[in-house]
Amino acid sequence: MQTLVNFRDIGNFETIDGRKVKKGHFYRSAEVVKVSPADAAQLTNKYDVKRIFDFRSEKEVAERPDDQLTGVVYHHINVMKSAKGRTASLEDLETHAAHPDEAMLKIYEQLILSSGAQEGYQQFLTSILTDESPLLFHCFAGKDRTGIGAAFILKALNVPDEAIYKDYLQTNIQRKTENDQIIQAYRKQHKVNQQEIERLATMLYVKAEYLNYAFSLIQEHFQTFENYLTEALKLPKSFSTDIKKLYTE
Repeated sequence: MQTLVNFRDIGNFETIDGRKVKKGHFYRSAEVVKVSPADAAQLTNKYDVKRIFDFRSEKEVAERPDDQLTGVVYHHINVMKSAKGRTASLEDLETHAAHPDEAMLKIYEQLILSSGAQEGYQQFLTSILTDESPLLFHCFAGKDRTGIGAAFILKALNVPDEAIYKDYLQTNIQRKTENDQIIQAYRKQHKVNQQEIERLATMLYVKAEYLNYAFSLIQEHFQTFENYLTEALKLPKSFSTDIKKLYTE
């Protein structure tokens, strides 16, 4: 992909019990905005994507709507709709760049504990059981809101944490060129010193400690991931069993 940033299939990981996550079902990326005709054709022809789930805010969607792809059904789920002052949009990251790690941890707290995020991820994960057609899910950068969505899928499929972190941190490699461009544009638009640039750069990447924090919140408030799925996301107790039957081999 030349114009669709941070794109990848999260299949093919081995599970703890020796199975494998099926390829060709779950794709993650950054926003699907102004992709080239060649990349759009790959999504619909090579990867057979039938559904796109957009986790961005109402404002992000209004300002930069996803491209309309032939034969693809679009679903908008604002997973940060009940978050207080932080949406993980580029504008929001720039606003809170003075205290980057603190801001990022707050975003992850909202992604795990806010009612809007729980409702949004419940809707997304439920759709996986009711429709097996290939899907793409994304936010702005494909790193935080999307990263949590990918982690939920992989953890429910019994993929070991080491592999979940590997997929999560892959974003730092796949977004480097785009992040450098954002930083250069920010430098030109604002009179900022190097320290401020470095703070913004921190927020454009992911860190293992952010995902650590998300998992620690689940353990603190719900004891187990299974409890989180059933108590916070209101998924049926059979969810993990059902998703494994559909998407592991």
